[in-house]
Amino acid sequence: MEAVKTILVFFILTSATLSLIILMDLALRFPLSDLLWKELKPFKVTEVTNYVILGVVISYYVIKSVIKFVQRMRKKANENSPS
Repeated sequence: MEAVKTILVFFILTSATLSLIILMDLALRFPLSDLLWKELKPFKVTEVTNYVILGVVISYYVIKSVIKFVQRMRKKANENSPS
């Protein structure tokens, strides 16, 4: 149930933030046709450097997770082995 609450709060905050941005753009008299493009433009990753940084960050967390998993498995195996 906690995950559902977290996701719901995430979507509510995201919607509120996007609404505020769009309302501010309308108040500044930006054309309606450019609003969606303007809001999505920062999320487009186009440079190789960004891909490399993203890959390094993802690799770091994957390797960290694998190391923790292996340590847990070794600890569990040591607890279950007869001494």
